[in-house]
Amino acid sequence: MASYIGRRKFLATLGGAAAWPLAASAQQRTNAPTQKLYRIGFLFAGTIALRPQAQEFWWKLQELGYSEGKNLITEIREARGDLARLPELASEIVDTHPDVIVAVTSTAAAAAKMATETIRS
Repeated sequence: MASYIGRRKFLATLGGAAAWPLAASAQQRTNAPTQKLYRIGFLFAGTIALRPQAQEFWWKLQELGYSEGKNLITEIREARGDLARLPELASEIVDTHPDVIVAVTSTAAAAAKMATETIRS
């Protein structure tokens, strides 16, 4: 249970960190006539259904005023446990030109980093 809570806090922090640039930009654009459509890529080594912590990320985005189709597009790729697929899936996400990529595991993060030169550690 402690491991789950620690992981949950980590993911909540990660979600906040990933959403922070979006929130800052949204606050700057409140009077803008058109709102930017942000694209978030999610890369999972398993499946999103097995990661209930991801729901907190979605809730926080909604709380900040982001919703799918209105000002947000999500690109979700799941390796479903086949880690050899991660580089291919990461490349698919990079090809969509996301504003941010969320990779929960270190394996997925490494695949995302290898797929593009613009990711900084």
